[in-house]
Amino acid sequence: MILRNLSAHSQKIADQGELKDVSPAGLVAVSSETGFRLLASAPGVWVTEQALVPPPPPASPA
Repeated sequence: MILRNLSAHSQKIADQGELKDVSPAGLVAVSSETGFRLLASAPGVWVTEQALVPPPPPASPA
């Protein structure tokens, strides 16, 4: 998962035992688990990069 730091400050995040420093407006690749945790705990700070998130598969006809 690719996230963008929306805050005006650098953010430090831990992802699978690795500490990552993300600059303001910077992008970071994180595991899905870490990404969902960050989005749920700080939605005003992190946003997914929509252009890099694949679209959902088409729904199958019922």
